[in-house]
Amino acid sequence: MRSVTKQLTWRFRTMAGAVTLCLLMLAAIPIGQSYHDYRLSIRTQEELRGFRALLDAANALSAERGPANAGMAATDADADPSAALDSQRRQVDAALAAIEARPLPGREAALLAGARRALAAARLEVDRVRATPHAGRTLAGFEQAVAAMFGAWDGFREVVDVAAASLVARDEALFPAVFAGTALMDLREQAGRAGSNVIAPIALRQPMPAASLAASRTTRGQLAALWRLSAMPDDLLADPARLRRMRAEVERRFLGDGLGLVDAMIAQGLSGSGYGLTAAAFTERFVATFGPVLRLQSAAIDAAAASLAAKRRAAVLRLAALSAMALALIGLAMLAVVQVERHLFRPLLRARDEVLAVALDEPDEGSAPPAAMNEIAQLFTAIRVLRERMRQRRRLIHELRQIAATDSLTGLPNRAALEQAAVALGTSPDRMATACLLLVDIDRFKSINDRHGHLAGDHVVRAVACRLRDAFGGSGTVARFGGDEFAALAAFPSPADATAKAEALRHDICARPIGLPDQEARVAVSVSIGLAFGAHDWTTLVRRADAALYEAKAAGRNATRVASP
Repeated sequence: MRSVTKQLTWRFRTMAGAVTLCLLMLAAIPIGQSYHDYRLSIRTQEELRGFRALLDAANALSAERGPANAGMAATDADADPSAALDSQRRQVDAALAAIEARPLPGREAALLAGARRALAAARLEVDRVRATPHAGRTLAGFEQAVAAMFGAWDGFREVVDVAAASLVARDEALFPAVFAGTALMDLREQAGRAGSNVIAPIALRQPMPAASLAASRTTRGQLAALWRLSAMPDDLLADPARLRRMRAEVERRFLGDGLGLVDAMIAQGLSGSGYGLTAAAFTERFVATFGPVLRLQSAAIDAAAASLAAKRRAAVLRLAALSAMALALIGLAMLAVVQVERHLFRPLLRARDEVLAVALDEPDEGSAPPAAMNEIAQLFTAIRVLRERMRQRRRLIHELRQIAATDSLTGLPNRAALEQAAVALGTSPDRMATACLLLVDIDRFKSINDRHGHLAGDHVVRAVACRLRDAFGGSGTVARFGGDEFAALAAFPSPADATAKAEALRHDICARPIGLPDQEARVAVSVSIGLAFGAHDWTTLVRRADAALYEAKAAGRNATRVASP
């Protein structure tokens, strides 16, 4: 029945699926391209965040030279700059650790590891100078430590170059912002070097050597070239006027005030009149002029991030629009098919299945009837009436079977139900071989009836039945065998286990007198138990258990006997 229904439904839906597949194939190309653009924008945003982290780390590494120079220049009379240096080193280490936490290409990872080693060596040089008493510090030692810090930054610069090339290769539109950000990073570094080139003679209060003067002039030329290279298109920022203001601020504060301060210190060192600032004061005032450079760099990267965000939004909108159009087209194409299937084809198949299910007395699945035309809906109403009548009939049959298999006094299965369980057990020779039958008979039950009445006798029967049920739980079948006799059919590993169970049951019944309802008297009850084990069929098992019960009665009652095999 269901195979025919499924076959017809399958044919119908195959045709609909073929139409849908064709439409999907037509829509897949533009949707796939839009999704590719969307995923590309996400990956590029991730790379840009990583690139920004590299720029921040490079700036932090440049900034470490400030407190490092102050620490190497400090005298016993100066405030200890160790706290500032340690703080800046922790900031650099945290930035590098954050970069290493991201998955890096092999070349970037190798370059970063090399920069790490160079930085560790440079810090050792700085700490060696700091550990030397101020009077013992030399210009050569000071310049060697500064050069080591330069080398560490140069190694990290290669990591930035590789990341910048990868980012521009992924999205060429980012080139102006990436190039400007890199140029401004170099500008900030060369600015720091302009100060580091003259910090040693200032710290040691020595005349400005020719080498420091030449290095400073070289750095000034590089700064001028980098400033020209860092020029950005006016439309890079949403507010071109803001870009012009930021560049003017760099020219005023850094190129004017900052480099002017370096020129003043060089002039003082060449004149031999002494320096007007200590190394720490010079470093503090000079570093303060770097702020506009860093803000301009951040604005360039922010502009790139905004551009990527706009591309991502456009890709999402394009993907959503194409998907909506494809869904609408498919929906329109399938609407007629769905309506025919829902209101005619499927209801007719369902009615056919339900009529056959009623005829074959199959259970109701409980699902609601499908939406259908009025005439077919009336057909389902008639089927529901017929099924309800069949359900009532099955319920009555089930109740009658329960009544027929249950003892009305104790609620236990009766003898017929026990024999049905035994028949099922007999179909398995292995289970029959381990089956044990206990026949339990209440001793002198007639005297209980004569002395206390039949209602009391019924109560005793129910109490014994309850103790039997509790003793076996769900491990076997306990039934009323007839009158004051009960039977328990269960599997035991060995006759000894079965005998122990029977003895425990007998002692429990004997040890606890049964209270009678509406009477103060308690009746001491004992039972005799016959036990049979290991028979090959039910008839033999009953005969052996009955013989064992007779032996227990003959032995004076309140006893357990096991039938001989």
